[in-house]
Formats: sequence, C-alpha cells, structure tokens
Amino acid sequence: MTESADGGPDRAAPAKDTADRDGAAGRDRAADPDRAADGDGAGDAGATGRSGRAVLVVTSLLGALVVPLLMALGGLASRLDTLGTLISLAIMLPTLVVGLVLTARWGSRAWPAICVFVLGVVAMIFGGSSMYELYMERFGDPVPAQVVEFDSSSSRSGEQYSCTVRETAGDRTTHELGGVHNCGSRHRWAEDVVLREDPLGVFKPRLEDGEAQPEASTTVTISACLLGGIGALILYSGLGRLRR
Repeated sequence: MTESADGGPDRAAPAKDTADRDGAAGRDRAADPDRAADGDGAGDAGATGRSGRAVLVVTSLLGALVVPLLMALGGLASRLDTLGTLISLAIMLPTLVVGLVLTARWGSRAWPAICVFVLGVVAMIFGGSSMYELYMERFGDPVPAQVVEFDSSSSRSGEQYSCTVRETAGDRTTHELGGVHNCGSRHRWAEDVVLREDPLGVFKPRLEDGEAQPEASTTVTISACLLGGIGALILYSGLGRLRR
C-alpha cells in the first residue's frame, strides 16, 4: 500500500490491481471458448472425413457390381426372339460407356479405362451365348425330346446346324433350333435328347450338353473372367481415390 500526498493510504492502487486481475480472468474465459470451438471443429472434420471415405467405398462397390451385372443382362437379352440384338445393344453400350466414365473419372491413370473398354467389347461378343447357356443350365426345366430332323450347311462364318426337335411327353411340341440353341454336329436324326425350357417362356429352349461336354463351357468361363475384370478395374479406380 502506498501513501497519498497528504500521508493517507492510496486507495487507487487496490482498485487497479483488482481491475488487472478481472481483465486477465476475462481474457482466460474468452480464450476457453475459442479452444473448445477449435476442438469441436477438429472433431467435425474427422467425422466428415470418415463419412466421405465411406461414401467413396460404397460408390466404388456399387459401380463394380452394377456395371458387370447390366453387361450380363444385356448379353442374355441378345437371345430374345424379337429385337434381341437391339435390346442387347441398348443395354450393353450405355453400360460400357458408364464403366468407362467411372474408371476415367475416378482413376489417376489411363490404363484402367483402356482395359475396361477392351474387356467390355470382348464381353459383348461372348456375353450372348454364355449368359444364355448359364441361365438355361441353371434355371431351365429338363424336358425329354427327340431329334426328328437334322441339317447342316457351310457358310463364310463356318458350319451351320439346324435341329427340329419334338418333345416326347405332354403335347409333343416341336421346336426349330439352331447353333445358338446348342444344336451341333454331334446330333443325329431320331436321337433322344433333353431340352432345357425357360420357366418364364421368354427364351427358346436349349439342347442340353452331352456327356462329353463339360457343364461350364469355355464361353461361360471367358465371360465370367471378362465381367470380373471389368468390376475389378472399376473397384480399383474407385478405391484409388482414398489414396489421394
């Protein structure tokens, strides 16, 4: 405590000390909300980052699954009796474009998009017969039948076969089948065969594979590898965003 000019105590000094302490406390209280706000902001940023990564993973998985699935459905549609080729192209071409766009947009390199294009074009060639074969073998109803007429002819695209097959049970329906329906050189007139009929009635019947033929043909294996490769490349490009 200091003395004033008249010898009495100086009352201004304690008031000044109190004001300084109050000012410091006020600054501390003002600083605390700022630190709390910074902590909340860091937590929000972390949560946003985690949710953003989750969205990237989900969209990548969806792209890797949906594009090959639509390509497979487009290949199966090519075996429809009416406008099958046009319907198949209307499904497969836009789907391939979507796969290219996703791979090019998500990826940082050009080679995945180029590979998707090449695999997609080859899948469009093999997809029709392989998807039809796989569908009929897995879901077709077996019906006993007999080959009542068999014919073969040569053309620029190779040997062409046609089979007239009549069911031996029920209403004895007759079917005109070609090479796409598995009619081949192994068939003979009056031969007993098994038809696989579409339970939905959308596709024409298919002759069942003989004992010498494996259940999973080469075209099915090739198509599965092609579609799996397309899905893997899309997934690779999508997950690559997490590394950037």
